[in-house]
Amino acid sequence: RFRSLKLWFVLRSYGVEGIRKIIRKQLHLAEIFKEELARDKRFEILAPVYFSLVCFRLNDGRPEDELNELNRKLLQAVNSTGKVFMTHTTLKGKFTIRLVVGQRTTEERHVRQALEIIKAKADEILNK
Repeated sequence: RFRSLKLWFVLRSYGVEGIRKIIRKQLHLAEIFKEELARDKRFEILAPVYFSLVCFRLNDGRPEDELNELNRKLLQAVNSTGKVFMTHTTLKGKFTIRLVVGQRTTEERHVRQALEIIKAKADEILNK
């Protein structure tokens, strides 16, 4: 009955231009994340970034089953910090880590902090 009420409150609070601004900012932050991660040769982007979802994995050239386990460990290590929370999926048989910029208060510093944590945990896992 009241499904549209939530949308009405959001439109009333931010206005159409405000919502556009938030979405553009999220798209920009996802692009920053993708570009910075792609510069690190240890990572690969596994899907085009059309919105604010970035699908990636750590890839150091191991066999596929070992890469899947490596990325499970990376996801668990990053999430266990409590500072970043990511999810996973499987794309074409590859364990894929997903980061979404979806909170309206997310800023570039948050994205850069996430990158630092991901790279630090990747260093730890690869150097074991």
